[in-house]
Amino acid sequence: MIQPPFAKWKLGGGTVAFSPEDFPMIEGISCLDIRREQLEAFRSFSLDKDLWIVDHRPFKFIKHPLVSATMVLETFMEAARILYPYLQVRGVRQVRLMDMIQCPPGVPRPSRISCSRAGTGLREVLCEVSLATQETSPTGKLTDRFTRTARPSNS
Repeated sequence: MIQPPFAKWKLGGGTVAFSPEDFPMIEGISCLDIRREQLEAFRSFSLDKDLWIVDHRPFKFIKHPLVSATMVLETFMEAARILYPYLQVRGVRQVRLMDMIQCPPGVPRPSRISCSRAGTGLREVLCEVSLATQETSPTGKLTDRFTRTARPSNS
């Protein structure tokens, strides 16, 4: 029996399916509204799953390794590619990194990714993307609050 290629894909939003290998920074899609041009996705960062995080300790005074700014930007670009799969991402601009995402051992850092079209009538499609990460308490446990850690600089 021959299965269509989309049978092995796991990342889906409504009637659209994507290959997870093409979007390693997006774990799942909460909402994909093509008519409103909006995407809500999620990703959990952890030392166990994201082996590259262990090597990212840019400052000695920071207690735990960080999710790098490069990975945040990659997450933004992947979100835009999912929302507009027929277009090519040409660049990123006006990003404001507001807080570090520290990854303590044994504590996953759930994140929410929001992407929507910014403005209409332009020759190019501009997306406004933000990332919010679940906060940790002083004892290192996850709280119920999410804080935006990166967003457009004009918001």
